[in-house]
Amino acid sequence: MNDKMAIEEGIRSFFRINGTGRERARNRHVVKSATEDWCGFAIQDVEFRAVYAKMPDICTCEDGLFVPTTKQDLLDFKTYLEKKAIPLFDRWKRVHEHYRESLLEREQMDLFGKVL
Repeated sequence: MNDKMAIEEGIRSFFRINGTGRERARNRHVVKSATEDWCGFAIQDVEFRAVYAKMPDICTCEDGLFVPTTKQDLLDFKTYLEKKAIPLFDRWKRVHEHYRESLLEREQMDLFGKVL
């Protein structure tokens, strides 16, 4: 078993033991620590986050990670992601508006002054 698979199994093991559902959400650091114990090796936080982000059976919320068990759990997860995504798009709109004429919409020229 490679490290990624071990981390995934460690996360699933944590929730098999500690329960599922949004009401059983656990702080990421708690799940990571238990997963490290289960795997027997240290896990970088960035690696841990990358692994659980790709797991289709793991959701996140303000309280941490959880395994959804109801439709409402999934809707809560969707709402949580929307709260994070909308500010990112708003930021893109502000940056786009600021740079629109200077960088994004002007014609690119090559070294000889020809439009690319």
